[in-house]
Formats: sequence, structure tokens, C-alpha cells
Amino acid sequence: MIKKMLAIFLVLLLCVSASFSQDSLKVKSFFKQRDFGKYFIADIQAPICNISLGYWTNSIEYNNGKNPSKSKYLPAAEFGLGTELPFLNWSKNLHQLSLSMPVHFQLWLNILGDNSAPVLNTDYRVGLELNYLYQSNKKFLKNIGLKFIPGMHESCHIGDEITIYRVQEQFPLTRVNVSYEAMDLALQVNDPKLESKENISFKIGAKVLYSPKSGWYSISTKDGDTTKISPSKRWIEPYIQIQYQKVKGFPASKKLMFVASLDSRLLVKYSYPTYTKENGQLVEHANKEAYAPSLNFLVGYKYNDLSKFVSKFGFYFRGYYGLNYHGQFRNQNQFSFLGLSFVFEN
Repeated sequence: MIKKMLAIFLVLLLCVSASFSQDSLKVKSFFKQRDFGKYFIADIQAPICNISLGYWTNSIEYNNGKNPSKSKYLPAAEFGLGTELPFLNWSKNLHQLSLSMPVHFQLWLNILGDNSAPVLNTDYRVGLELNYLYQSNKKFLKNIGLKFIPGMHESCHIGDEITIYRVQEQFPLTRVNVSYEAMDLALQVNDPKLESKENISFKIGAKVLYSPKSGWYSISTKDGDTTKISPSKRWIEPYIQIQYQKVKGFPASKKLMFVASLDSRLLVKYSYPTYTKENGQLVEHANKEAYAPSLNFLVGYKYNDLSKFVSKFGFYFRGYYGLNYHGQFRNQNQFSFLGLSFVFEN
């Protein structure tokens, strides 16, 4: 995958260089964050920095410890550390183009473990991203943008304490290797371009597997019963996103910009079994691969000093319902979260 990404990067760089050589092209900057095509805060895979604290749906699959919680919900935290490493930004009249590398690390942590705070899951994502914006300046269609990620890699791992726990409890599946390469294409209209103004923006796109035959995951014989794993058949995950911001009038205030953001997507529910415990015994529940409608919603505020551009920091109420999107646990549907989220954007 690294060789593929390097090859793609070189091709894009050559295309950029060819355009850059034209006299009519004005280069804006090197190695500086772009002011368009930014990720919506509700995007569950956005390469931004965030902390989500609250209650998540509990499961025997990761509820480890000497005295595991019997509650339906588990207090846990999700930490995201991400950025878009910029390479080139350039423009020509009403057109803008940008090349960057999104990098994202996500950690899901049980904050009330018996003797420690065991890591439930970690996700790593890296890719190459090309963004384009056309400034139409129409009343209801201010601009049109495209996001194209020709290559990205994701790798997910459950924590060591969860692995040990699953071995001790004799789970038939200890560890599933969720690792794949994909591309992403999205269309956006009415990009706010980081400006402090009332705006509603829409985005529609999809993530597509590079190799549908390889699927989203695999397992080795040392990590469990390979007969319980079947290859993925679904190879695309479509999504629709909406983000609204308001700077004046209720519910905004003089110093706070109101923001509401929604990420609605069809996630692929993995087909290997889930487990519950009844009368001290593990009970296996068969799963069929299917699309799971999943919603992530944030509503809250960003600091606003009424200058042209808005703050990167915001605090929000967050709700999620759908598929458990944390790596190996993407075989669990009817998963939910309710709590607070603190976000720092690039």
C-alpha cells in the first residue's frame, strides 16, 4: 500500500507541477492548511483532534475486569488525534486546488476499568487527499467542491488487556485483523470556507475498497477459529453529511457560533459472530453481513469573536446510533453513545 500511495503522490505532484508552470496560475502557499474542503465535525473518520466523554453501549466482548459492569451502558472515552498535512495550495480565478495527507489516530478507552483504563480499540488511518473548489457565487449555490482520496489505509487493533481477557474467557475469536485499503470520493456544496457567517453545507460521498476480494478484515489461526470468518461481499460505504452554522440570533450569541452537524452513512456490518454470557457460559450469536444505517450528530458552539474567521475549538453534545464503528467490533449493531465532545479542527 505504501508503494501505491507513493506512486499516486508522485503522479499528483507531476500534474500539479505541470499546471504550476503556467503563467496564469497563482500559487497561494506551500505547507499551509487550506481554507476550504474541511471535514465536518460529525464525520466519524475526520482527521481532527477530539475527545468524547460519555456512555457507550456495553458488551461482554470488551467489558473486562474482575467485577465487570452489569449496566447496559459503559462509561468510556474516545480520543482522536488527527491532522491534514498540507503540501500545496493553488488557485486560478474562481478555482482552488489543494493536495494534502490526512493522518488520524483514534483511541477508545474504558475510563472505569478495575485496576487500569484498558484500551478497547485503536484505529490508524493515513492517505493522500486532493480537494477542488469552484466559487460560483450564486445566491443558493455559493460554491461546489470535490474531495478525492485516491488511496488510504486503515488498520485497527484491540488493546492487549482486551486480548488477554478474551483468551482467558475462551472466546472462539480472540483478535480479528481489520485492515484494508480504500479510496474516497465526495461532492460538497456551499462550503463556508472557515468564514464566520450563517451557512448550511451538504456533502455526499462514498468510501470504496481497493480490493473487494480481500475484504475489510482477516484472521490468522493463532487468533481464533478461522471457520467462523467469511469474506466480505459489500465493498462500498456511502454517506451523506450536513453542517449548519449560525453567528447571529438564537441559538447563537455574541461570542459563540452555533453549529449542528450530522453524519449519516451505511456501514458494513461484519459477518463473524458476537457473544454474550448467560449463566456463566459464552453464547454465540450468528451474524449476517448487512448494511447498518448509522447516525452521528453533534450540536454545540464554537468561540466567535465576530472577526472574519471562526475559532477552531468547539464543545458539543454528541449522540450516535448504529453500528459499533471501532475496528473489530464492527459486527455489533444497535450501538449507541451519548455524551460530550470537545473538538479542535485543523
